[in-house]
Amino acid sequence: MNSTRRLSLTSELANATALLTAAGMRVDVGNTHPDDAAEDEALALVLREATTNILRHPRATEVSIVLTPSSLTISNDGAAHEARPLRGLAALRERVTHAGGDLDIRHEGETFALHATVVRP
Repeated sequence: MNSTRRLSLTSELANATALLTAAGMRVDVGNTHPDDAAEDEALALVLREATTNILRHPRATEVSIVLTPSSLTISNDGAAHEARPLRGLAALRERVTHAGGDLDIRHEGETFALHATVVRP
């Protein structure tokens, strides 16, 4: 019997919002449709990794999370001016691609954003 626990996007959204708010950041969750994508493990994984990275580099004061039935965008205003190597995000991009999706990473000034899309069957 396989007891592997699957990630829930709905749970990850609630956790991300609670953690980032508790860390003193303003979190704006917009255009959410979690029921349509609640079982999408790739989007849940992106949200979890992005939340961890924002908390690890706590310069952000504002975080935006936008969820549609086939995509997730999470951005924050706390990125360093100089880009760092994307080791963890490169591995995340590979996992999303393997799941049939795409991960776009953008760093402009102090804004850092991840945009993940998945293909719905």
